[in-house]
Amino acid sequence: MEAYVQAKYRSGRYVTPAEVVCEGLRLLRDQDLLRAIRLEELQQEVALGLQSIDEGSYVEPDSAYWDDLKQRVRRQRELSETGR
Repeated sequence: MEAYVQAKYRSGRYVTPAEVVCEGLRLLRDQDLLRAIRLEELQQEVALGLQSIDEGSYVEPDSAYWDDLKQRVRRQRELSETGR
């Protein structure tokens, strides 16, 4: 890890090795915040789903729905793997 920090520092992009570490910590913090936001959104979606079941407005998805969902998940996975 120290060699990686030194290599980043020597690249000239950072003034000190500590700046490299701080940048890494900022990225880690941002990643943690993003995960927390995604979790909160998921919890809200689950709550809405449970509410619709309680209200009787839930409709069992058909096979076309599941096929569409699979395609969207595959596309999303492909985009995330290519970095887009």
